[in-house]
Amino acid sequence: MANSVTLFVGMDVHKESISVAYCREHESEPPHFVGKIGTRKADIEKMVRRLQSKASYLVFAYEAGPCGYVLYRHLTSKGLECRVIAPSLIPKRPGDKVKTDRRDSVEIARLLRSGDLTPVYVPLVEDEAIRDLCRARDAARMVLKSAKLRPQVLSSPPGAQLHRQSQLDQRPPPLPVHCRLSDTCSADRLPGIDSSCR
Repeated sequence: MANSVTLFVGMDVHKESISVAYCREHESEPPHFVGKIGTRKADIEKMVRRLQSKASYLVFAYEAGPCGYVLYRHLTSKGLECRVIAPSLIPKRPGDKVKTDRRDSVEIARLLRSGDLTPVYVPLVEDEAIRDLCRARDAARMVLKSAKLRPQVLSSPPGAQLHRQSQLDQRPPPLPVHCRLSDTCSADRLPGIDSSCR
C-alpha cells in the first residue's frame, strides 16, 4: 500500500525522452534519479503507477519549453498535480554551468520540494488554438505584403527607392533592359504576381 506522503517528481522533458527524479516530502536526503522514459502515454502511465506505489500523493514539475503542455494536460487529466516551471526563474548556483538531463531532473525535484519554483500560466486548448490562428494570419499577411512589394522592387532601377504611398499604388513601369536580360524568370512572373496582389 502507498505511504501517506507526498512525492515531488522533477522531469526534464525532451522530444524523445523524459528524465525523472523524485524526493519525499519531509526527508533531507537528496532526490533519487529514476531514469529515462519514453514520451508515449503508455510510458508515462507506467512511470506514474510505479511512483504511486511509493506515495499516495504526487506533485510533478517540468520546465516550460518547446514540447509544450501535452504532458501537463495528460497528467492533470488523470487527476495528478503538475506544474510547468519558468526556466528563467529557476534558482542557479553561481558557476554551475554543467547541464545534463539527470542533473536537471534532480534539481527540479529538489527545488519543487523546497517551494522555490515559479509556475507559468498554462493556456487552455482554446487559447492555444486562437494563438495559432493569429500567428497563421500574421504569417499570411507578411507573405501578401511581400508579394505586393515584389513587382515594385523588381521593376525599379537599382538604387531607386519608393517612399510615398502614391508611388507604391502606381502600376510599376516595365523592367529596364538591363534587368530583363539578367532576370528573365522574374520578368515573366511579374504580370501574374501583380494581378494576384490586386
